[in-house]
Amino acid sequence: MKRPGYLELGRRKVFGKPVNKPLGPIEPPPDPQQSLPFSLGSWHVDPMNAYMQRDDRTVALDRPTLLILLILAEHQLDTLTTDTVEGINRDVLALRVFGGNAPAMHANKLRRSLSFLRRIFSEDGSVRILNAIGDSYVLAIGAPVAGREIPIPAEQPLRPEPQGINAWLARTKRHGLAISAASLIVFIIAGGVYWLIGRGIPLGTVTQITAFASEPGDKRSPSFSPDGKRVVYSWRQASSAEAHLVIRPTAGGSWRPVTLGMGSDEYPAWSPSGRWIAFDRTTSTDCSVFVITPDGTDEHRVGDCNFGAAGPLTWAPDDSSVTLSHRTDSSLSRQLVSVKADTHELGGITNPMIGMQGDEQPVLSASGTRLAFVRSRALGISDLYLLQHGTQSVARLTHDSWPLAGSTWDGAGYSLVFSSPRGGHDSLWRSRLDGHQPELLLGTRVDLRAPSIAPNGRQLVYEEWSRVGQLVITPLDSTTPPTALTNDSMELAREAQLSPDGSQYVYVSNRSGHDELWSLSTLKGGAAQMLTNADLDYIEYPHWSANGNTVVFSGSKAGRFDLWSFQLSDKKLTRLTHDGNSRTPVLSRDGHWLYFSKLQDRDWQLWQQSWPDGKQSKAITTDGGFAPLEAASGATLIYVRLDRRGIWQKATELSSDTSLLADDFLPLDWRNRSVDGNTLYFVSRNDAGMVRLNRLIIDSGERSQLDELPSLYDGSGLTISDDHKNIISTFLTSEHSDLKIAVLE
Repeated sequence: MKRPGYLELGRRKVFGKPVNKPLGPIEPPPDPQQSLPFSLGSWHVDPMNAYMQRDDRTVALDRPTLLILLILAEHQLDTLTTDTVEGINRDVLALRVFGGNAPAMHANKLRRSLSFLRRIFSEDGSVRILNAIGDSYVLAIGAPVAGREIPIPAEQPLRPEPQGINAWLARTKRHGLAISAASLIVFIIAGGVYWLIGRGIPLGTVTQITAFASEPGDKRSPSFSPDGKRVVYSWRQASSAEAHLVIRPTAGGSWRPVTLGMGSDEYPAWSPSGRWIAFDRTTSTDCSVFVITPDGTDEHRVGDCNFGAAGPLTWAPDDSSVTLSHRTDSSLSRQLVSVKADTHELGGITNPMIGMQGDEQPVLSASGTRLAFVRSRALGISDLYLLQHGTQSVARLTHDSWPLAGSTWDGAGYSLVFSSPRGGHDSLWRSRLDGHQPELLLGTRVDLRAPSIAPNGRQLVYEEWSRVGQLVITPLDSTTPPTALTNDSMELAREAQLSPDGSQYVYVSNRSGHDELWSLSTLKGGAAQMLTNADLDYIEYPHWSANGNTVVFSGSKAGRFDLWSFQLSDKKLTRLTHDGNSRTPVLSRDGHWLYFSKLQDRDWQLWQQSWPDGKQSKAITTDGGFAPLEAASGATLIYVRLDRRGIWQKATELSSDTSLLADDFLPLDWRNRSVDGNTLYFVSRNDAGMVRLNRLIIDSGERSQLDELPSLYDGSGLTISDDHKNIISTFLTSEHSDLKIAVLE
């Protein structure tokens, strides 16, 4: 029997419970762009810019949460007595915010937003969301609760300018001429340096690479000693579940242990004087920051890194404090703080918006006047930022929103080297801090992470990752275990796509030593065959033409992406673009159009180009778009944005409206989607990182959760079998990291 709708027969249901009172006409939600700023207790709400603020605390609001807050603001109390007051009914609230589609999902969405608002308002207690009569909500506005005031921010922990310059600036006016002369010299020197940088003269190029630590197990987070003669790193041996710190000479030789005992020790950072090594220690119940001498003595705890805030550490130039990522509750954003090594006193450095993942991976320049760090708006949406001494705002250094895996200052402090997948694999890039696009410093056909440059600027140590992954077929009914389609012990196979006739898979594999397209028959026992010999650094996003004769894909060389096609009939490989800024192609079902992503003014947009002649082209989006998939109806694209959560749907006309299909999809998983007729399959991740497969009926918005995928590779890709009963993806079977050292000249 069909369940009655919200407005049928004057009856309604509140999340499944019948209520006799009819709903009546449902008002549309408020328009944030037409709503003036207003105050709630100690909070100031700015609807047009989608945030609320209290003193130095700023909270970003997604659209559903903002609409809920605006509607609740229409139902305010000046007293906590609610017995005779009817607020906004939760069923009406859900309808006004989420509309009439997929009502089964309203309860979870509404609960999630209300829980978020309640956590934020509980910080000082001046606003409370109360349950009132008639299954409704009201806002109770009052004075802040004593003892919940925002603590005064600590003194800026970045080191001031060198004392010699301060002495000059502190002199009396009679020394004005000397000050002017000194300032002129400083500006000439600085101008010369930036002129050299601006001219593109390299501050060091890689001339030699040697293996440094290649024993079995994971070697991570290397850090140079101040004299550059030793490296401390974290090593999880193959036979152990825990990692410990070891030190090895850069000239070669045996390693020696620094830490032993319970817990995993990671992210070591050698202090500038060489006296201390700071690190994180994680146990099953706790994460703490410790310092220890290089000989393994005088170990003591200086702070905590709980609630998932563990990560790289960095020292002040005088060894007085350690800067780390920190948070006091799992619902809050990570922020950078300094902890004094002797008194353990905490001092705030950054204050990101609540609602974003926050700040991490700090690295302080040798002078102590510049702090670089990673700011993440959500998992997989990250950029590099810079905080200069004496300023309150931060400068954004990268604008592509790719996840970052470590950074380090060059020896002179004029540029930053960081790990980013902007070229496909995690590679080492350099930002010159002058507004230019980052340039590729070192890229190979495997992932490079956690770079660290010696204080003299002549050596670079980094992690080199090796991964093995199999294509597996997983039944959607969750009753049968996954079955491996590939089983090469040295291969990472990913992004499989089933041919239109169901006869074969095309996928990306590094079995030959680098990425190429391979094919595998769907018949059991068929051998994999290499299709291309493209000699590209990275290949991604293969998709079939409707007639099954062509595969289009994108590939990078030296960090620059272009579109390619491969004809199966004559084995012809063709480069389609030459701009270095085109990715993720798919062909339309009618065979007339090529859809793809193109980088313009630091933003990826969706484009359409006539196929196969390429004579006509036009933009489809102006507010961001990446990795299109064509819906079953044709002329409609399903895509993601790299700068925010969600999966969107839009017709191919530039002026057409955009609709949000799923609000919890992370850009980290942009490959992990598949369209099967009118059904969208995609993955979601909870706060603990658990990956689950989801099914969404596109027309109705009906959504259901399927099985967990605990071993899913981030770059897996998804495809559905021709009988619609199985999903093909990539599960990681092993991964490990070695350390290498490069010489910079």
